[in-house]
Amino acid sequence: MRKWIIGALIFALAVGLYLKFRVKDHAIGEAYVGENSATVWNTTAQVRQSIATLHWGERVEVLSHSGNQSKIRTASGAVGWADNHALLDAALWQTEKNLQTESRNMPSQAPGRTKVFTNLHSEPGRDAPRIYQLPGGTAVSVLKRAAADVPANAAPALSGASSTEGDAESPKREDWLLVSVATARESSPAPAGEQSVEANQAYLVTGNEQTATPATGRAVPALAGWVIGRFIDIDLPQTLRDYATASGMRPVAWFVLNKLATPSGDRPQYLVAGTHSAEGQPCDFTLLRVYTWGAARQMYETSYVENDLCGSFPIVVGKQSGTGNPEFQFKALSEKEPLEERDYVMHQTVVRREREQGSPTKKNAASKRP
Repeated sequence: MRKWIIGALIFALAVGLYLKFRVKDHAIGEAYVGENSATVWNTTAQVRQSIATLHWGERVEVLSHSGNQSKIRTASGAVGWADNHALLDAALWQTEKNLQTESRNMPSQAPGRTKVFTNLHSEPGRDAPRIYQLPGGTAVSVLKRAAADVPANAAPALSGASSTEGDAESPKREDWLLVSVATARESSPAPAGEQSVEANQAYLVTGNEQTATPATGRAVPALAGWVIGRFIDIDLPQTLRDYATASGMRPVAWFVLNKLATPSGDRPQYLVAGTHSAEGQPCDFTLLRVYTWGAARQMYETSYVENDLCGSFPIVVGKQSGTGNPEFQFKALSEKEPLEERDYVMHQTVVRREREQGSPTKKNAASKRP
């Protein structure tokens, strides 16, 4: 009996020493959780148990791969299996952080919302790595545009809210937008009727750690990345939406230049950039419109029109030094001029273009119409 007891003690001591000093699985890399939540399983078998739940941005060590799953070790030391689609490798995670940093200093061109579930990519193009899938109704800020080829093998889109990337009638080239996810305050539904005219300024807040909550109620982390342009619905004040529909214009950016005090309250005056062209074109926008409040007729009027542009984002809106008059700038090329910076100033309801030296050019013909 004594021998059995001594043997059991020696065995227990050996097991304890092995567990204490055994070499841990060697990590072959690192990854970060790319979903709101990701489950860590104890095995790759169909019958399995959850051993941990991870959240967006948590770092894990990758130990091995098996099919579409990876064996990982969490920060707490738990070892298990996670789906590959829920993980971002270190290079892709750094790309996302760089996009967030870049977006912080980029002026917003328009607020918008995802129409359906929409994949956020690291670069323009469907073949670029996917960073995240945004739910429908997620508030975003449009920062930049690019055109990319549609792959020949692109699958057609599904209908309804389950739609993924693709369209049975996709063009050969399509618009892509660099967007940042808005903050929680900015993601609340817009009020009925005239939307907040401060929306496009408010969406300048980007790259923070707050979250946006779309209509689905699903929280979304702060993000920046590229999405297919037609999956974004630009949020427009009703006035601008009506004008765009009447003229057949596709707005791509809009801004509040200033507010005009009237007996019935302040009336914003708008700058809108748009196009009549199909998507996939080299120009970000091809026309400008300025809408001002007409006191005599008590309605908005088109006070400035410019066509045949090939404008590039960003459009930057500000106040002229000294006078405080609204001004805006962007780069564009035309049939008569190479790519150059264009500067515009609005005095009351009159908009004029200025040369770089400050001398005004011949004023574009203004059109007063409802």
